[in-house]
Amino acid sequence: RLIIVATVVLFVVCAFCSWIFFKSFFKAPAYLTVLESFLLIIGCLFYYYERFAVTLSIEIKKDPNFYAVTGIIFLFAFLTPASLFLNEIYSGVQTIYVAIYSMNCIAYSTLFLSFIFSITCRTNSIPYRSLSPLQR
Repeated sequence: RLIIVATVVLFVVCAFCSWIFFKSFFKAPAYLTVLESFLLIIGCLFYYYERFAVTLSIEIKKDPNFYAVTGIIFLFAFLTPASLFLNEIYSGVQTIYVAIYSMNCIAYSTLFLSFIFSITCRTNSIPYRSLSPLQR
């Protein structure tokens, strides 16, 4: 948990420094996207470590978190290399740009599908039921 909090604080500090010193509040600099990707991938790998190395009972089919984290790591596995070479892609051949953009759309579609699987995943837990103020 400390690693997750540290990565969030690191990203917020880097983003504010970028916005203040480089006046990039209304832009999406490639280095911030790459930093965001690496930090999210670290969080996802930490989840996998906890899920497979620490937890003894593994039922992946019934774990909605597994689907969501897998979608996130899949997206950023495609997004990170594209963000690293963003300047070269914009100044390069248009067919490469179209291919990278198509891969980006496929990766986002996979992310949204994994979120749908995560939402519709059947678990053995008791479903959440909202209580009215009188029932509390």
